[in-house]
Amino acid sequence: MSSPVPPPENDAFVIYADADADWCVRELITPLSEARLRVIHKRTFPPGLPELLAEDRAIRSSLCTIAFLTPEWVRSKQATFLADRAWAMERLVPVLAWECEPDPRVRDLTRIDLTDPTRWKDEFGRLLEHLGRTAQEAQAAAARTVVRGLQALSRLMTHPPVQQAVTGYEVSFQRAADEIESIGHLKALHDDFQTAEGSFRLVRRASSLAVAGPAADAPVEDELGEAADDLLADLRQLRQTAAQTGLPEHELPWLGQLGSIIDGLEAAMDGEASSLLGRPLERLQRMLGLVPPRINSRIVEGVARLSLVQVADSLQEVRTTFSQYQFDELAHARFDAFAKSVASLRTLARNLEALHANHNWLQAIDGSLLPLDRNRRPDRAEVADLWQDVVGPVSQLDAAAGPTWVGEFRARAREVDQALAQAGTPAGLRTLQRAFNTFRTELDQAFNRADRDLLTLCEQLRTVGQALRQTIERMQNA
Repeated sequence: MSSPVPPPENDAFVIYADADADWCVRELITPLSEARLRVIHKRTFPPGLPELLAEDRAIRSSLCTIAFLTPEWVRSKQATFLADRAWAMERLVPVLAWECEPDPRVRDLTRIDLTDPTRWKDEFGRLLEHLGRTAQEAQAAAARTVVRGLQALSRLMTHPPVQQAVTGYEVSFQRAADEIESIGHLKALHDDFQTAEGSFRLVRRASSLAVAGPAADAPVEDELGEAADDLLADLRQLRQTAAQTGLPEHELPWLGQLGSIIDGLEAAMDGEASSLLGRPLERLQRMLGLVPPRINSRIVEGVARLSLVQVADSLQEVRTTFSQYQFDELAHARFDAFAKSVASLRTLARNLEALHANHNWLQAIDGSLLPLDRNRRPDRAEVADLWQDVVGPVSQLDAAAGPTWVGEFRARAREVDQALAQAGTPAGLRTLQRAFNTFRTELDQAFNRADRDLLTLCEQLRTVGQALRQTIERMQNA
């Protein structure tokens, strides 16, 4: 029996023309490395090893070989030679960085196209997925890099020049940390409401069984009691979370109502009277319909105010100021960790902006469809009139910021496009109505997915905010 093939040691070996080395490291290799991918290239070869042997080992030990395609790459005999070897092993992935005409064997392969800045995130996301790293994993890795960088910066502030330089940016750091903290509090409330909603549905189900008729005996009542106990525990946790946020009472106007609902449920449970559950459950249902959407809106508003770009610009200035500073060996290692974090923070800033934009584009689509909200059988003219205001926002959705749902959503939009063109017959009109209603259903799902993506990033930013707080404290206590 043959022995199992060991997994590749590296995710990617990148080949580039010598003239493009700095460009490739900056634009491709660094972002891949920040996504915690194991990337090797010419500059990482161990010293003393013959270059030909190092290249052969790199190709064989990597999941794939990435060709960084540029006009210089086409003219580089060494780069094309390496690509031929990787091509023969079916491990070559072309990445077009600048328009050029490579060898036909390379040109005929499916490639990643980074030449269009408006599609860079989408194409880079495809490359990450090919290498086994999802966009959210890469985003989480970027957040960890930022946290490590800020922690390293805090330690570097034992050097008075660094302390003095960083203190000049205290206001922008404080503003960002405050906004991240506020978003984190709202995210915690959002999560607790979501948990409570799940328990509420279980109580409703058990309650309906309890009044279903003669077959509804004691075991059903036991199930209702257990479900109500779980709901009470979740609501108490929600109340505790609200108290821990430190938000003023006027920002939590529903808190008194929540207390009244908890009291009503407790009274029903203490009296073992399931009939008394009805009133507090009705009030809770109304609250679940009103409050979580408002909290979600406030999270989106906070995201719009949060300027990670401003923080990244400040950190870039610190990095530039001390790039030639003579640190000792330990401090130099800390500076390197800090320097790497600047690009990662810009990645998070771009992702946050894209996720916020996706939310806004979906709102624009929803607003355009509102006139047909209750019409499940619109005629062709009604759909066509609204659809012209939908096509633009659909095209603006950032697939890199929603790789799990944007493609599906656009596919449903294309189905409406096609059905509109063929809606001249009764059968064609029915096809259009089905496609249009499916699109509206998909819009609701897209909203949920986009909000989940945004909330996931908000959770990852929480650790960044904590690291910013530590940096601010170091400034103030120095």
